[in-house]
Amino acid sequence: LGPTVPGAMGWDIRPVWALWVALLLGHPCVVAKESGISGTGDSVERACQVFCHGPLLEAVQLSGLFNDSKTFPDMPLLVDPEVALAAFAAENPQGDAALEAFLGKYFGAEGEDIVAAEPVDWTPDPPVLASISNQTLRSFFRSLHGIWPSLVRRTSDAVHQHPQRHSLLWREHSVVVPGGRFRESYYWDSYWIVRGLLLSGMHSTAQGVVLNLLDDVKRFGMVPNGGRCYYTNRSQPPFLALMVLDVTRGSGNLTFAREALPHLESEYEWWLRHRHVSVTQDGAAHVLARFDSSATAPRPESYAEDLATVEQAKVDGVGDDGLYAEIAAGAETGWDFSSRWMCGGPRDKRAGDYPLSSLCTRAIIPVDLNAVLYRVELALAWLYVAVDKKKEDSAELGILRRMDERDLADVLTPELHSRGHYFVDQARKRKAAVHAVLWDEVAGHWRDYVLHSSASRRYRNSTTVPTSSLAANPVSNWAAPLWAGLAHSLSAEQQRRVVASLKAAELVQVGGALTTNEPSGQQWDSPNAWAPLQFMLALGLQDGLGAHHHEAQDLGRNLMSAWLDSNLVGFQEYQSMYEKYDAMAPGEYGGGGEYVPQSGFGWTNGVALEFIMRVSSL
Repeated sequence: LGPTVPGAMGWDIRPVWALWVALLLGHPCVVAKESGISGTGDSVERACQVFCHGPLLEAVQLSGLFNDSKTFPDMPLLVDPEVALAAFAAENPQGDAALEAFLGKYFGAEGEDIVAAEPVDWTPDPPVLASISNQTLRSFFRSLHGIWPSLVRRTSDAVHQHPQRHSLLWREHSVVVPGGRFRESYYWDSYWIVRGLLLSGMHSTAQGVVLNLLDDVKRFGMVPNGGRCYYTNRSQPPFLALMVLDVTRGSGNLTFAREALPHLESEYEWWLRHRHVSVTQDGAAHVLARFDSSATAPRPESYAEDLATVEQAKVDGVGDDGLYAEIAAGAETGWDFSSRWMCGGPRDKRAGDYPLSSLCTRAIIPVDLNAVLYRVELALAWLYVAVDKKKEDSAELGILRRMDERDLADVLTPELHSRGHYFVDQARKRKAAVHAVLWDEVAGHWRDYVLHSSASRRYRNSTTVPTSSLAANPVSNWAAPLWAGLAHSLSAEQQRRVVASLKAAELVQVGGALTTNEPSGQQWDSPNAWAPLQFMLALGLQDGLGAHHHEAQDLGRNLMSAWLDSNLVGFQEYQSMYEKYDAMAPGEYGGGGEYVPQSGFGWTNGVALEFIMRVSSL
């Protein structure tokens, strides 16, 4: 998994050598400034003078002019950022009316720089409909398929002509947005969107979504959280290699995969350099991934909220050391926010005390991030085997090309393919590290690991050092590792206990699987259920333990049916698909978090389409 420099406590926060190496290699998105934006020396830096930091952003975000803190950073400038900043300094607008007048003079409306686009590959009745025998499911599939055109966008010509005036990153290809306030593309959302587009027969649109993300890697060295300049100081769970794999399998376009591979390797190397630490367990060092950030200021899109969190931390005596970085790292997880990223401290969990000031995201080695990277490594191995021109007539490689990437770990040797084997070897090392550090033999499942010295630094005033997060049994303890194939090498007894422990956790409810059992008020906690987690858990139960494991098969099938029923009830009631649902109340959308529930909704639609196809084939 690449070199690392263990610290005195057995792990390193961020190796100094990595910064020097990255600078020498010219990575554009390595050293984050205090603004929270990486130095690219281009239009992104210029735009960030207004949209990422500075007196204008602070004045607007603290004024309370907008109910949603994301509104102002999404408003395009009508002039260059330097002109607007000079005018702001000269005019010095005081009071809401003056500030509102200033914005009306120098800014356009939020979202006007990303416009509707007609997908050229959408047809009312995709071919796959004929394979769905159940009339209700066929009708639901057609309705979901019909939502795609309303979510397809393109960046306006103005973004291309004057990129410095926009927080929006220019895209060469059409994007598919999640929906609602999320007016731009998002990284990990795109994985389920792409899978849904492929099921809908929209191969060109799906490939365009992936090409946009590959362009991000060329520019930033990684894929940012989302398609705005203010997101470029953090990423999200790295699904890009899996998207390339799915598009390649769906289209058979090996040229696309061959051209993508150097950029997939670049992203993979970014994660190795900047998001991995060494953990010592039972005297042995293991290298695993975690989420991280070097942010020292509020997130621009949640400026007032983050400032309030830090101020409250000071009042509570928790300490605000690195809290902005913990918040940004929490956003990088995709689970923003959850009790899963909160560590112990001077407050009473039983009294419903779950403040964001207790975030310790960077101190946690997450099961799901490492499960995703394990599957990414196997996907890279599969892609290298698939695109090899020199051995395209090899019978052995022909067999491997037809295999699921999760099966390569047991059969791909250096003699068959050296570069492919390199990534298989990386996956094997990660699997061993996951089992050594994240597998709980007593509990019978995987679990996150807390780096004690980092947690104690955040809670230096506490009488005890936290050894776990507040979420005792998040669904991530089962979902991602099962989906990734990490259970394949477990013994039959261990596999049985994985299923038993999942049932005992009581996460699976009538409307889907809970994210956690903690009623924290955060959106990635109870009672909310999210489409990507249903996908990983259901498919993990179906595919991750083998066809012989009938109990797991039944649980996966029942979860898919429960989730589809909840989606369908909600769709019939509200004529909308939502970002998240209430696992306790089928059809009802979820709540909590920093914004009102959003409809659309990209990844929910993609997962529902996949579940319809799976349930129809059972």
